[in-house]
Parts: sequence; C-alpha cells; structure tokens
Amino acid sequence: MKLLYAIVLLVMELMIVFTITRTMNKTNRRVPLAKKARGMLIAAFFTVVPNIALTLVSTEWKQADSAAVILFDWYFIAIDITLFLLLYFNVEYAHPNSIASQSFISAVFYFFRDDIRNITKRGKQKTSWFERGMIFLSLLIFADVCNLLSNIWTGSVFEVERFYFSGTFFQPDVYFRTASEWSYELHLTLCYLMIALSVVCLIEKAVTAPSIYKVKYLMSFAQILIIVIVNGFYILFALPVDFSVLLYGIVCVSMYYFAFAYIPSVLQQVTLKRVMHDMNNGIAVFDNDDQCIYANDYMRNICRIKSNQNPTEVLSPIVQRISGGIPLKDLEQKEDTIHRMENGKDVFYKMNFSRIETKEKRYIGSYLMMLDTTEENNREKLERFRNTHDPLTGLYNKRYFYEKVADMLEANPDEKYFIVCCDVGKFKLINEFNGIAVGDKILKSFAEALKEKTVIGEIYGRIDNDRFAILIPKDRLNLQIFIDESQRIFKETVNLSILPTCYFGVYEIEDTDMRVSFMCDRAFIAIDTIKGQYGKQVAWYDSKLRDSALREQELVYQLPEAISTGQIKIYLQPQSTIEGKAVGAEALVRWEHPDEGVVSPSEFIPIFEKNGMITKIDRYVWRLVFQKLFEWKTAGREDFYISVNISPKDFYLMSILNEFNDLLKEFDINPQNLHIELSEDVMMVDLERQIRLIEQLHKIGFTIEIGDFGAGNTSLKILRECNIDILKVDIGFLQNTNSPRNAHIIMKELISMAKNLGIKILAKGIESKDQMDLLHEEGCDLFQGYYFSKPIDTRSFERIYL
Repeated sequence: MKLLYAIVLLVMELMIVFTITRTMNKTNRRVPLAKKARGMLIAAFFTVVPNIALTLVSTEWKQADSAAVILFDWYFIAIDITLFLLLYFNVEYAHPNSIASQSFISAVFYFFRDDIRNITKRGKQKTSWFERGMIFLSLLIFADVCNLLSNIWTGSVFEVERFYFSGTFFQPDVYFRTASEWSYELHLTLCYLMIALSVVCLIEKAVTAPSIYKVKYLMSFAQILIIVIVNGFYILFALPVDFSVLLYGIVCVSMYYFAFAYIPSVLQQVTLKRVMHDMNNGIAVFDNDDQCIYANDYMRNICRIKSNQNPTEVLSPIVQRISGGIPLKDLEQKEDTIHRMENGKDVFYKMNFSRIETKEKRYIGSYLMMLDTTEENNREKLERFRNTHDPLTGLYNKRYFYEKVADMLEANPDEKYFIVCCDVGKFKLINEFNGIAVGDKILKSFAEALKEKTVIGEIYGRIDNDRFAILIPKDRLNLQIFIDESQRIFKETVNLSILPTCYFGVYEIEDTDMRVSFMCDRAFIAIDTIKGQYGKQVAWYDSKLRDSALREQELVYQLPEAISTGQIKIYLQPQSTIEGKAVGAEALVRWEHPDEGVVSPSEFIPIFEKNGMITKIDRYVWRLVFQKLFEWKTAGREDFYISVNISPKDFYLMSILNEFNDLLKEFDINPQNLHIELSEDVMMVDLERQIRLIEQLHKIGFTIEIGDFGAGNTSLKILRECNIDILKVDIGFLQNTNSPRNAHIIMKELISMAKNLGIKILAKGIESKDQMDLLHEEGCDLFQGYYFSKPIDTRSFERIYL
C-alpha cells in the first residue's frame, strides 16, 4: 500500500510540474496571476515531497523516527507557505491588478521603509490594509516556522510515533503519525485562518461576479473545501496517510484550467455567439455533414426560417447554388450574389462561404455569411450612372456616347449608320427671356422625345449644352419625326413671339475606324452652314463641307504667323462730304497672303468670329490704326479720323475699355480722331452693359458710331439711352425691299429723329451720285462707298487724300 501511495504522489508531482511549465509559456510568463500561481505551485510541489519520503522511510531503520520528525516538520512548514501563497493567488484571481494583489516584496519594502519609520509621525501610508495584513500574517507564519523547526530538537510541537494499522482498505503495516502538543493547535489555527480568508475571497467574488464567471470561483472554493474535508478525515480518524495530498496535483491542474483556459474559452464562445447573434449580417454554421447547426436571427429573417423549422431544410437550395452540388468539405472559399424583390424593391445579398479548419488544416465545418449590399449596389449604380450619363437629361454623356457608338460600330461592321447631331438655335435667348428653368425643361423634353422615338440599335446622348447626337441605322433614318417633335416642344414650352429652330446635321459613316468625336464634329460643321437660314433645318456633311473644314483649319493654323509677319493689314475706305472731300476713313482688315494673294475677308472673318480668334485680329487692327493716327499727328494731319469696328465676340473675350485705354496711353493721339463703330446687333445683347461701355468710351473722348442703324429691334431705345455721335445707315435698306416707299419713309424719319438729337448721319454703300443726292436731301452729312473709292492700302490712301 505504501508503494502504491508513493507512486500516486509521484504522479501528482508530475502533474504539478506540468502545470508549472504551462504558467511559464510565452502567453502567461509575464501575467501577474501566472506569477503568483507559479509560486503557489512550487510550494505545493515541495509539500508533496516529504509525504513521498514518509511513505518510503522504513520503520526498521534506526534513525527512522528522527527522519519522520524532520519530514513532518518539512511538510507542516511547506503547508504554511503553500496556504499563504494560495491566499495571495486567490486575491489576484478574484481582484486582478488591484492594490491588494501587488507584489508582496514591494509591500514589505514599503512597510519597513515608511510604515515603521512613520509609526509616530503623520503621513500618508503607502501600504494598503491588505498588504499590512499579509505582512502581519507572514510574521505569524515566520513564528510558526521557527516553532516547527525547534521541534526537531525540543519536541514541543509534536512527537512521532509508530502504529500498526490493519484496516480493510489498507494492507497491514506500520505507519508514522504525530502526537501533537498544544502549540500544534496554533499551527492548525493559522492554516485554517488562511484557508478561511481564501474561501471568503472566492465566495465574495462568486456572489458579485456575472454568471459566466461564477463557475471559476465556485470551482476553486469546491476544490479547497474537498482538500480540507479529506484532511479532516485524516486527522479525526487517524488514517495512516493524508489522502488530501493525493489531490494536490489534480487540484493544481484544475485550478490552472479554470483560471487560464476554461473561462477564456467559454467567454470566447459566448462572445462569439453573442456577436453572431447581434451582427448585421446573416451567418449560418454547418458541421462536417453539411448540417446547419446554427443560424442567427438575421439569417433566419432574410431566409424566412421559422422558429420551429430546421435551418438546413431552408438553406439547402442556397448551399446547392453556391457549391454547385459539391460537398462543402471539398469547396474552397467562394462568393456569390443573390438578387430578389422585397416589397417591390430590388434587394441584393452578397454571400461568402468559408471553411472552418483546425490548426492542422483538418476540415471540421463551414459557415455561410450573407450581407445586405443593396445600399452599396445602389450607390455603385448611381456612381456608374453619374459617370456615364448627363445629370440633367439622363442621356448618355459625351464620353460614354462616343464609347457606346464605337462599340456598336465595331460589333456591326457591315451595317450602315448615320450620325445625326442637333443644335437648338438661339438657345441663349430662351434662357435669357424665359429663364434657365424653361431652358432645362426644353432639354429634358428633347431627351424624353429621343427616348420615345428611338428603338433598339439606336444610340443617343447629350454632347454639350443644347447639342444632342444620335446613331441611327441608315435604313431607319427619318428626321421629320425629330423636326416635328422639336416644334411641338417649342410651342408648348417657349414664350417667344418667334419660335427657335432646331437644326440637324447628318454625317454618313464611311470609315468606322474614325474617332466618333470627329464624326460628330462633321455633323455640327454641316449645321453651321444653315444656321440663321430661314426654312432650313437639315444639312448633310459632304465633300464641299470637308474641303471647307480643311480650309478653315488651314487658316486657323496660319493666322498667328500672318499677324507676326505683317500679312494682316488695314485698308482704308474714305468717308467724304457731299462735296467729295475726304474727312476720314473706315479701317477694313485684309490678309495679304504671300502665296495666295489677298484672302477675302468674307472667307476668314466668319471663321474667326465663330471660333473666337477674331479678337486677335481686332486687337492687331486697332494697334495698326493707333499707329497710323500717331503718324498722321506727327505729320500735322490731325484733321483726319479713322473708324474701327468692334466684333460681338470682343465684348465677351476681352475688356474693350482697357484695350483702348492702353493703346491711347501708348500712342498719345487725340481720342476724337478714333471713331469706334458698334453694330446694332451688338447692342441687342445686354443693352444695359453696352450703354455703360459707350458712356465710358465717350467720356474718354472717342467718337461713337452705330452701324447698320435701323436693321435691328432696338433702334429707338439706342437713340433714347445712348450718347451717340454718328449713325451709319446703309443704302441697301432702301433697295433690298418689296416696299421702297415704306422704306424711304422709315429712313427719312429715322434720319430726322437723329438730326434733332444732334447726331450726324453717315450713309454707306453709295455707288452713284443719285444715291448720294437722295440721301443728302434726307439729311445725311457724310458718305462712304464705291462711288468715292473702294478700300485701298494706307500708302495709296495717303497719296490720294493727304
């Protein structure tokens, strides 16, 4: 029996050693609880050692009794230390990182450094009540240890005696036991005090802790209680061996498990389950037989799994879809998307399937996660729509229209197509007179008309502002539909006496490799040829337009060099009195090309007015005029003036007032010698702004002329509001009409009103003496036209008139 008892004790020692090594791994090495557990376990190890030795000591040995006394002393001393360290461990166990469970060594240091030194002094004590109590307890243990050590020589605590035990459970044999004295009771009292303190600490924490944590404190309490009870049986019934020592290894392993493994594992499971239950994703867990063992509420809700229904039954079709019939254990990670209608709305769910494997990569199950991606899909869909569609009309934007047309042409190389572009004429006037909201309404109506009138295989988009484009198969081209729709839209929307016109340019696609933007450019080139022509709404791009476009590009390319090399010149056409005396001239631009000779202004002026480069020409012409006037001033001929024109684009692309001010400062001429001519068409746009400009120019001293007076709609308002010096009337006003009499009366009245306002009248386009005499009778002061001279170069003009 003794040998069996010793073997069991050795096994307990191995279990204690194993537990000590677990507290020393990387995870636990620096954890305060693990440090205290190590101390307690090491003390427990040395508590078991004397019990093994007592079992193996032979009663036949002469010094057996003395050895038994030493071993019992060793055991009782080790019990004191173990119980003290157990109490220290339980305090950290129940109140981790608290002031009560800090290092005992530091507590002793502070006690002797401060508490003892300040026993008669006032001051803040650094050691806590617990630390002071533990120090007092350690002093009691120290006294008990000294008393036990003295027992080796004095026998004042206990004596060892041999007794023969022949109980039914034990083999008959001679055992050692202690015969205690009164001081041994003090040792037992101290031991039970430390046990009681540990029990109180554990029970207090078990009462106040959440239910998930109660088990670890109650288990520690139960283990201590079992050891105490077993030890009590040993004492009360004088058993031959203390069976409580046999439990040390088991209790050590158990305490380590509940302190470092069980609760973290349970907490992880509970937390994981709670997280899965509360998460905003659906999740279902499957075992290795592909059976659903858990589905959170979100998954049950989106998959409509009833509370009394097996989740596997409902989820099986989804699993089949994502796995393709393959067993889940053979399926790698995979994603899929489910789309369905819920309450009349599109709903999207993203599914993620993943395997669950051990560290050794062995398959133990899988899980399926479903995430509602409806909002994300809608956001991505909206973002894609914004990137490819016009925000106002919902049609393809320019970039995406070009891309879709290119794809269509590539996919159907044998099909013949037209690119049809449309442009709303005078759209700016619609915005100005009816408001931007009406303009936007028209654009939206155009977009709706395109959607309604086009069919599959036709592509349409908004290219820019009021410009649209359509790709139409050749055999389905019917522009009349779009013409009629545009007129309907204008009639229903626009509040103008004269309805705008929608122009259509058509380009037949011959080279499908050409960039779509070039195709649209050619269709718009065709539109430019008919803009402003009554009754024309459709233009086809042909070879003549291509040649014209190439010519335009050529002139645009050559203009900078023409200005820098002096190819751009001013020609002067005299303005004379009735007697034929020239008093001034109008400056007209000419391009003397080194290879082509004189390029007609009627060819290049419209081009540069359209693309805005007219400002470069005008700025250069004004400089030439100022230079010429300065030359005439230097030569003593300040009696001659020169008239210059301002193009409509100049008002938008430069500061006219600053331009003329700068030139005046540079050349120092008499401003009255520069006549500035503004056409009535220019005055029609933003009249209030032009009136302010005229006043500013007039204040400087420049002479202001209004050209083509009477041809526009603002003649009377100009006369009323503007400080005008000269009005220019065209003889063509009297000739190009079906009612010469009415035209003559109107001209006469206009001249009469101007004369009454103190404004001079200049008649241009005079080709005969009769025309000059007629207008002179009506009140014209100055005359200009081929009757006097065609425009001539400045050198010829100076030779003839100066």
